[in-house]
Amino acid sequence: MNANSHANSHIWTLTPTDVYKTLTTTPQGISEAEANLRLKQSGYNELPEPQTRPLILRFIDQLTHFIPLLSLPGENNRRKTPKVFQGV
Repeated sequence: MNANSHANSHIWTLTPTDVYKTLTTTPQGISEAEANLRLKQSGYNELPEPQTRPLILRFIDQLTHFIPLLSLPGENNRRKTPKVFQGV
């Protein structure tokens, strides 16, 4: 296998030796100099902060979904029925 075929393979299908070759590392890891070089090239290994919506907008979203809207007419009819028939 060459380096290009490793790049197209899933990492979990490779042998440990092939993984080391693909990631240009060793079982002992990379040197501090190599770590600093990779940090400069690729930056920190971190995810961007997820965008959040204000709580009031998330609450309004819950009220505008289809299923809660279906329950509104039923709730209105339940209030009009005599207490004798409620819970039956």
